[in-house]
Amino acid sequence: MTRFDFEDWLRHRLSDLPREELDRIAAFYMDAIEARMEDGMTEEEAIYALGEPEALLEAIRADLPEYAHTTYQPVRRSKQSTASRGKWIVAGVAALAVIFALPVLLLVLNASPRYETITEEVLPPMVDEGYFEVSDPDAHTLFDATTLEKVTVAAALGSVQVEPSEDGNVQIVGDPVFYEAVRRGNTLYIENVEADFIVKIPYHVKLEIKCDVGNVVLYEIVPQTLSVYCDLGSIELHNVSAVHSITLEADCGSIEGSLQGPETDYEIDVEVDLGQTNLSDSYHSGDEEIKFTATADLGNVNITFEE
Repeated sequence: MTRFDFEDWLRHRLSDLPREELDRIAAFYMDAIEARMEDGMTEEEAIYALGEPEALLEAIRADLPEYAHTTYQPVRRSKQSTASRGKWIVAGVAALAVIFALPVLLLVLNASPRYETITEEVLPPMVDEGYFEVSDPDAHTLFDATTLEKVTVAAALGSVQVEPSEDGNVQIVGDPVFYEAVRRGNTLYIENVEADFIVKIPYHVKLEIKCDVGNVVLYEIVPQTLSVYCDLGSIELHNVSAVHSITLEADCGSIEGSLQGPETDYEIDVEVDLGQTNLSDSYHSGDEEIKFTATADLGNVNITFEE
């Protein structure tokens, strides 16, 4: 996780703001990160010191009353612009000029850089179902899942919500302009995702999600195996489980929510670098124990069990 990745995420999530306002906010946070690095922090520690990602966005919007209640909308990007955004970020950072300090942002610079103060932050509540507003909720793409074994999702920009399928097929809810879906053999690939969307899966498939910028929210699914990797975004679980294994990784974001069944049903392996967790590693002697692995670099891991 680099400060340039962080800036890309920040610009994407605040893309509804005027360009001048967005440039000013992005420049301020880049300066804040660099200042903390000059004080001896590593780059990742400096980014984490800014606060939990969703709470940070709320604080920024709260200081801009005219945009405080603006609903995040995905930005349509071409494949060419998505592929070249890394170069654009570096060039954009070099061009940023004078920083206008906002009151809430001053609190970030004045805060103590000690790790102890960071761990005392209160986590924001999880987003509700209304968070997802797909660009075209009436657009549906269906795939016959009779012989399907695996579904993989590669999201560049946009959040992913997964729900159980009602008819045994794989269903994608969202504007096809913002994603590509193709079946190769027994695997369905959903690629080049550039907006929030919903995918519904049947019980028998394996599910793998890789999300660059955006959250992943999972509702009451029980796939064969579940793997989720997030670079800039959180992973939320709502009464989720799997037949064999669950693997969750979040670079800059939290992992939180609920798993189906008692804790004794799971073999737990949890690792948190800069954050807190309510779980500890555990192994039980059950015959069909589910392996649960959670890793968070800049975020917390908080999981409850629904018996």
